Formats: sequence, C-alpha cells, structure tokens
Amino acid sequence: LYKIYKLIKKITYITFHNQVMICFSFLSMLIGSYLPYDPNHENIISILHIILSSLGALSLLIIIQILINRIILVDLIFYKKMTMIYRSLILMLGMFIIMFGSINSIVELFFTFTVLISLNEIEKYFK
Repeated sequence: LYKIYKLIKKITYITFHNQVMICFSFLSMLIGSYLPYDPNHENIISILHIILSSLGALSLLIIIQILINRIILVDLIFYKKMTMIYRSLILMLGMFIIMFGSINSIVELFFTFTVLISLNEIEKYFK
C-alpha cells in the first residue's frame, strides 16, 4: 500500500478519499491478519478475520484500478495495456475462486501475484 501511495503521488495527484481508502485497506488487512482463524467458523473472531481480510483485499484491488485509471491522463497506450493485463488477472482470480469454491492458499498466492505484477509493470514504466 505504501508503494501504491508513492505511485499515485508520482503519476498524478492523491485525494483525501484515496488516502482514506488506502488507510482503510491497510488497517483492515492488518487487523484481519492478527485475528485467529477457525475452519469451523464457530466464533465471531473467525468470521471477523474473514470479513476484514476480504474487505482489505477487495479495497486493494479497487485502489489499483483507480491507479490504472489515472494513467489514462498520462499515456493512453500504456493505460490500454495495463487495463488488459489487470482485467485478465482479475478474471483468472475469479475463475480460481469459482473453481475451488472457496478462498484457499492458491487463490491467496494468485492474489499476491496479481497485485505484485500490476504494481511492477506500472513502476517499471514510470521509472
């Protein structure tokens, strides 16, 4: 999230709503990761772990999409390339979730891969 913050500031401008969304994503991922997980979902702490971690992950994907949409102001060709790559990665992530029926370690690893590939491509282009 720090890298996203730096990239947004480098490419365009950052608004108050962007800052709030980045802070929300950071806090929900941090709190969700420290809450214990029970596979039986019998207690509220386990449910909070799932909800907070999922909200943080979804808001991270939305923040990356906002970053990609800001690229249209700078370079239209790179925007089209990044949009195609990002949409393909999100589509594959959704297919994994449907195929496995739940979020497991493979889906989490592919989520991490999606975020890192997207940010790496943007960072390489704007160096």
